[in-house]
Amino acid sequence: MSAEPRAADDDGAHELDKWLFSRVIDGIRRTYEKVGGRLQTVNEVELGLEMYHRIVAVAETQDEQRGALLMALDQLERELLEKGRRAASGKQSA
Repeated sequence: MSAEPRAADDDGAHELDKWLFSRVIDGIRRTYEKVGGRLQTVNEVELGLEMYHRIVAVAETQDEQRGALLMALDQLERELLEKGRRAASGKQSA
């Protein structure tokens, strides 16, 4: 698989990198399982596309994408754990 950025189509949209997108979805699933959370499929795909687009915006090569994905999943895990702590304590964010 080439690590070169994909060329834009005529409408300016980029072809979806299946390698990266599948790893984003897998990572989201594993992160939710790790923290004991659940996510509906439609929300999983929406979150996956959002994360995917953030990654391709900042990372061009597969190695850079792996690193960006690991950081994004780490951030997701921290956010989920914090949300769980707030819910458990009964505190709501302002």
